[in-house]
Amino acid sequence: MSDKKETMLDKIIFLHPTKTGGSSLRKVYGLRMFGRKHSTVEELERMEGKTVEELKAEGYSFLLTVRHPYERVVSMFNFFGYKHQPNFITYLKHIQKNIGRGRRNLIAPQSEYYVEGATVIRFENYEKEVREYFTEVTGEDPGPGTKNVNPTIFKFKNNVLSQEMKDIIYSIYKDDFINFNYEK
Repeated sequence: MSDKKETMLDKIIFLHPTKTGGSSLRKVYGLRMFGRKHSTVEELERMEGKTVEELKAEGYSFLLTVRHPYERVVSMFNFFGYKHQPNFITYLKHIQKNIGRGRRNLIAPQSEYYVEGATVIRFENYEKEVREYFTEVTGEDPGPGTKNVNPTIFKFKNNVLSQEMKDIIYSIYKDDFINFNYEK
């Protein structure tokens, strides 16, 4: 990769909610993390000691990956929730109880990662949108196939969500449904 392209990629602040395909982007494109892995905008500003507006003024752009909240929560449960909770409904209640405490950035709403003017890549159109974005940024088509480097071993499937489960997820992540135009 040329120095110019590396410099362009260094000016991307990648905001990475858990289970949205971000680990693959970091690994394949060498995107560096600001703040710490999975930092929300608030955490990023605190750790960098600068506001989003100051970072924009320094020439940084923002990239965010998002995923349908139902799919994301199922993926979070399959990735690490099942190790600590006996079943999915208990996991949802755990999220409800802990959304404002501790390492909450692992379960934080995707809306807390959003910056006005950020490029948003939707997991549902992942390969196409990733390819378009990096072609625009680098001037070269990266080709198909950004491989998932952090796959989930699916144990629990989204298509078996009960109405109660959907209602709990919606109550926790309502802003994500609204802000990223996901259907309830």
